Amino acid sequence: MMITINDPTKANKFATLFQNLRVFTQEVFIVLEEEKLYIQCMDTSHISMLEISIDKSWFDNYMPPKSDTFGISTALLNKVFHTHKQGQSIELHLDDEHLHIHYLNGKKKEKVFKLKLMDIDSETLGIPEQEYNVKLNIETKAFKSIVDELSLFSDTTTIHCTDENIGFHAQNDMCETCTNITNEKTISYNVSDEVHTTFNLKYLQLFCQFNKVSDKINIHMSNDLPLRFEYTLNDNSYVCFYLAPKMDDDEYDYD
Repeated sequence: MMITINDPTKANKFATLFQNLRVFTQEVFIVLEEEKLYIQCMDTSHISMLEISIDKSWFDNYMPPKSDTFGISTALLNKVFHTHKQGQSIELHLDDEHLHIHYLNGKKKEKVFKLKLMDIDSETLGIPEQEYNVKLNIETKAFKSIVDELSLFSDTTTIHCTDENIGFHAQNDMCETCTNITNEKTISYNVSDEVHTTFNLKYLQLFCQFNKVSDKINIHMSNDLPLRFEYTLNDNSYVCFYLAPKMDDDEYDYD
């Protein structure tokens, strides 16, 4: 198996993505399909899910000899990709026991890593197609700023969406605040039915840590459904999070 990323912007995004996996999960199961690289995992509380799908066309070379899978420590990936420098291309090789990661400047290998694989029991969950009542496309920095500010006042935010406005509400024993986003402040915004739902801000902050992957976020919401939070890499590639709404038991069945 060999995967290469020569484009500097894509190499930085790839390094950032795999460096940040540690904030979501301790270990990850990576699937190399014929047409794409795929990851799916849940956080330890089973409140949120991460799904990564990178089409083979996104890479400069994507040559898995066959469909393959492997598990690896995200703490280890974090350390390795933390050393990636601007301008270095990335080359990945896989054998039966190790993942080899090379950083190159032109054809010269500047850094070489040999990472031991892990045995991970993993089962891919079915994510049903959903029709969402709210579809919001917003700049990543703008949304991250809203979430960070709300987190100063509460652990949760209630989002109220109408045709005219999106309101983010947070409160504690001493203070109550609401941040409103009008149509003019979004890239695109569509509401087919009013939505009023509550989410844990800790997870929204966690999702925003991947902000360097894309400068825009697609957010889909409906009452009583997990929020879909998506960074788009290209037409066929994405990094997507699902977050269950705040309920009495904080659970949602993804099956």
